Amino acid sequence: MPTTIPPLALSRSTPSLLVVATCVSVLGCGACGSTSTQERASEPAPTSETADEPTPPTTSVSVDPPPTAAEPPGPTEPAPAVAITTRVERGEVHVSISNETEETVSFASRLVLESRQGEVWTENTSRGAFVARLDAEHALPACAELVRGASLELSFPSLAGDPAPSVSSVPAGEHRFVVLGCRGTGRTEGAAFRASP
Repeated sequence: MPTTIPPLALSRSTPSLLVVATCVSVLGCGACGSTSTQERASEPAPTSETADEPTPPTTSVSVDPPPTAAEPPGPTEPAPAVAITTRVERGEVHVSISNETEETVSFASRLVLESRQGEVWTENTSRGAFVARLDAEHALPACAELVRGASLELSFPSLAGDPAPSVSSVPAGEHRFVVLGCRGTGRTEGAAFRASP
């Protein structure tokens, strides 16, 4: 049989029920309108790109290095401090190379023969190579030395070098010998000599 609640009992208990209902209502609205920290942490972070967008290709750009300044030329080799004298006797050319300084002088043992063409001196290679020798069998090293006061006497019959070309006389015209430094840049020019036909 159902229990009947008297009106007085209901009126007395109503405030308590209203307070409990009000508390439940407030708590329920607060729970519906807010999100717990744990739920927010489990959500994925928003990204600006989606998985469907293609990745742009990578472009490599090569940049040439800036040009470097050209290296300055090295110091010029000083001219060998030697005296060169030349004379022609009976178809034989005699060359004397002397050191008149107080120090040892270095020079290239291969002499250069130049012939005059108008106003220009050009190397004459048609007569062979003129190499300084101590004698017929002993040539000087490529870079030779003369001590203080020493002289080197050379002779070239018919102005023929090594190997001697088939010539029978000194070619007519003006010629001169040039002594080079061991590096081939410094040069000392001998006086011109003339040969008659």
